[in-house]
Amino acid sequence: MKGCAQFRCTEFYDPASPEFAEAFDSARRLGGEDSTLRTADQSEIALFWEDGPWGITPPGHFLYIAVQLLQERNLSFIELARAFALIGMTQCDSSICAWDTKYHYDVLRPESAIRVRAPKFNNPDPRVVLQPDWRSYIPTPEFPSYTSGHSTFGAAAAEMIALIYGRDDVAFSGRSPDEVIWPQLRGVTRHWTSLSHMAEENGLSRIYGGVHWDVDDSKAMDAGRALARQAFHSTFPRKT
Repeated sequence: MKGCAQFRCTEFYDPASPEFAEAFDSARRLGGEDSTLRTADQSEIALFWEDGPWGITPPGHFLYIAVQLLQERNLSFIELARAFALIGMTQCDSSICAWDTKYHYDVLRPESAIRVRAPKFNNPDPRVVLQPDWRSYIPTPEFPSYTSGHSTFGAAAAEMIALIYGRDDVAFSGRSPDEVIWPQLRGVTRHWTSLSHMAEENGLSRIYGGVHWDVDDSKAMDAGRALARQAFHSTFPRKT
């Protein structure tokens, strides 16, 4: 990155808009602790990618996956060093990119909106209602919502690994590195048909968990991919 605002996302929804009402209703019904809409698989996805600060963290999880995938590519020591430098550096840039957007717009989390702030939005949609007893399925982080750090990390990692690997359509599977924190995941293996499939599942996990709005994920995915592409083509270029 050339500056912290280089990949800053566009503005969040107008809180009085139909788009926000749809996002509010979706978060309330899908991401709640006692949601009847969320499927068992979606609940598992939310826990699998939770990667909280007391666990592996998102960058650690993606470096773990990169080790799994790249060890089979017969790369030289220098090629591996370049690969992990690019992955690690873009994970760092992802945090700068996401947190720049977070604190530029300072958008509240679904839990704060649903439990406390709903009447303040002046949204005419009857679905935007106060629900003081609502809780997110996974712990809500104590910093702004928009955009998703998880989605930025995941999109950047998947794009970078695909560029290094030479393709996106890599089928693979993985176990959770945080099975002590989430004992529900013991013995669980998730399967992906591609690197982008993995990144998309990771991003959606935060919506299933009730800690992000839908646009937090989609905009962050775009930023993460763009960030990785620039880094791959401009940093540590191969000698010809």
